[in-house]
Amino acid sequence: MIIWAPDARRDIREAWSYVAADNERYADRLVDLIIAASERLARFPALGRKGFHAGTREFHVPRTRYFLVYRIGADDIEIARVMHTSRRWPPEG
Repeated sequence: MIIWAPDARRDIREAWSYVAADNERYADRLVDLIIAASERLARFPALGRKGFHAGTREFHVPRTRYFLVYRIGADDIEIARVMHTSRRWPPEG
């Protein structure tokens, strides 16, 4: 099961809004690609690489410049953040 943290939900909304300012159809497609990547992680949780923060992993969303920061739980995958590759990660501080 996939659990979306509040920050990840906000990240998706912000990504959609940013892209939709130029092209709503592509913004919709971007969200579809992000969701499809999360569903792939549900089947294959170890696909991503070790993350910067302890206990996290990172998975590149194919055909985009986004990656998912996630945690593997006993029965679920928690998507903690959806990050664009141009953003600083991990954040300073």
